[in-house]
Amino acid sequence: MKLSEKIKQTVSIASLIVRLRVAMSWSQTDLARKAGVTSAAISQLEKGSRMPSLRVATKLAATFGMSLSEFMGDGETHPEMLKNYTYKFYIKYKELYDLTPDQQDLILKIIQHFKKVSE
Repeated sequence: MKLSEKIKQTVSIASLIVRLRVAMSWSQTDLARKAGVTSAAISQLEKGSRMPSLRVATKLAATFGMSLSEFMGDGETHPEMLKNYTYKFYIKYKELYDLTPDQQDLILKIIQHFKKVSE
């Protein structure tokens, strides 16, 4: 990989980490705690002063509910992913996907009720 490509990838990953963290309303400390890394590591990654190791990248990808290949991608898919409300919802509430279909239906009905009440 050329140096210019490595720099672009570092900046892309730094930007991705910041945007995903902010979308989740997490501080750097929150992200560090959830991913099992230090706050200093998150700060350095967000500044683009270093690339994540494979171990750290794997932890961050899992924390954001992404595969390692999505996380380390070329940067072209990242903006689309961040715009996707469904993806943001999944990241924030991914434990809902572990519910049974009946439980999911009940939650959907509750959401629909609140939407009608608020109109």
